[in-house]
Amino acid sequence: MSIKEIPSKPESGFWVGILSIALSVIGIGLIFRDGTEQRIIALSVVIASLILGLATAVYLLQRLKKESLADITTSMAEMREEFRNYLQTVNPQGYYIFSTSIFYSTEDGIRWKYELVRSIQCKQPFMKEFMYKFKWTGATIRSIVSQTHPLEGDGLQQITHAETRDVPDILVIPFSNNLWLNDVATIHFAMELEDPQKNAIPYVRYRVEHPVKFVQFHVELKHCQDLPPAKFECSLSKGGTGMARSIEMISFDKNSRSYRHILANPEIGFTYTLTWEKNYA
Repeated sequence: MSIKEIPSKPESGFWVGILSIALSVIGIGLIFRDGTEQRIIALSVVIASLILGLATAVYLLQRLKKESLADITTSMAEMREEFRNYLQTVNPQGYYIFSTSIFYSTEDGIRWKYELVRSIQCKQPFMKEFMYKFKWTGATIRSIVSQTHPLEGDGLQQITHAETRDVPDILVIPFSNNLWLNDVATIHFAMELEDPQKNAIPYVRYRVEHPVKFVQFHVELKHCQDLPPAKFECSLSKGGTGMARSIEMISFDKNSRSYRHILANPEIGFTYTLTWEKNYA
């Protein structure tokens, strides 16, 4: 809240008040003189001075009210901005992540499905959309659907493609209703992908930029009878490729034909990658 500077010179309302007081004094003085005409003049002066004083008081009160409302409005705007800046400092992305589940599946190694379910809590005054960074290394994205926030058409218009393959694309899912501070919501979307030439890199990657309780990786390869254990690694590098250290090996479940791994309380600043052997036999 800003503190207004007090004017060094009296304003017009001050001089009008002085004039009103002076007229009242003159009028009262004339009342005590002899003569009916003088008393009528005196009474008129007193009434005029009272009207002038009342008008001045109303003007000053209205002006004070407007200035006070302006100050209050400005102060509230400043407080909202400070609160928003504080929330952005504490949680830059604007929400807290409880959990993230990633499902990546295929029946034949050509048509793939990438599905994400994320539970969040809004940590900004309001939130009108959800943004997700990703990079599909295969050929095309056929469609995007969401069970929690329906998209128009095939949903592809919600993607902003990067100019280079080194920069992730961005998916934006608008909310039907805004989330408000501390509201909890579940985000879901599923991408239908296609890779006829089978050029997609066999991995699922998650970069931990903010606190999260747990992350689930679930990769279904229905066209594979058996595969060697997948490698689960973490890395400090931006792209998730340098300085990697192996955490553990994840066995392939022959019954469900899938890899599954749950990561609890991952470290911020690390990129976690599940990589398996490319096998389309």
